[in-house]
Amino acid sequence: MILGYEGNKAISISGIVVGIIFTILLIYTWVFSYVAKSNDQFILKLPYRTKMKVNQPTLRAQWRIFQIYQLKGEVQNYSILVISRKKR
Repeated sequence: MILGYEGNKAISISGIVVGIIFTILLIYTWVFSYVAKSNDQFILKLPYRTKMKVNQPTLRAQWRIFQIYQLKGEVQNYSILVISRKKR
């Protein structure tokens, strides 16, 4: 995998650095992304973009605690993964 990519060592330092950067960006995106409803409009916020108005989410697939929704913005379509738990 990425840790042994193009290296004669057992563990590649550059592979570890790339893996750490990917993990940090993944966590940052997870924490600072959201979909909210305000005044009959849905707002999509991604950490690297401004808030966008999107149409009502359409459920595309569902499996256990995961749901995949499709959002249509003014220019692009977005697919988002929602992880939810049942509250007890």
